[in-house]
Amino acid sequence: MEKYVIFSHSEARLGDAGFWNNQLGWVEKAIHATLFDEPKIGLPITSGSDARCVPYRDAVTMKVRS
Repeated sequence: MEKYVIFSHSEARLGDAGFWNNQLGWVEKAIHATLFDEPKIGLPITSGSDARCVPYRDAVTMKVRS
């Protein structure tokens, strides 16, 4: 079963921490993000209103800074 994480480009640009962790807030690496069994509907608020669910397998290879 595929797992998902929440990612935000705007949060990543602000502090190099673009992955969501339910207990810690925004974290730097996907490996520290909270994993979900399916894409979430209620996403955290971001500075750029751009939070989205991405498959974990894709997230671990994402470049946080652009």
